[in-house]
Amino acid sequence: MRLSDYINACRNKSFQWGEHDCGLFAANWVLAATGDDPAREWRHHYRTAIGAARKIAAHGNLFALVSSSLGEPCTNQRQACRGDVAGAIALDPDPKKRVPILGLVADHRAVFLAPKGLVFLPLTKTAMHWKVF
Repeated sequence: MRLSDYINACRNKSFQWGEHDCGLFAANWVLAATGDDPAREWRHHYRTAIGAARKIAAHGNLFALVSSSLGEPCTNQRQACRGDVAGAIALDPDPKKRVPILGLVADHRAVFLAPKGLVFLPLTKTAMHWKVF
């Protein structure tokens, strides 16, 4: 599957914990692109933000959870490649809502799934990325 096709297919899907959240947005891309499911250990095991938080806490934090499946992240944005999984801190005026989020590298920017749809950010706003290919 091409990344652009995957992103377009996700454009009109509603955010839903355990079905279509930022973690599964990234994991479903990896599954579609490679056939390997990085979310196999936690897919279908939560349905709420609290349930997701419990799964994440078992690994320490969201980025550690991703690293347990995809390996060590790279923090040099210039090495990010199209299709890599991206990690960022959500940009929110409320410091309590600045949480780690996952998305995908799409050329010179990254796309993230937010509660109100897809958000595109410059790669300079990402904290790290994980190689998929």
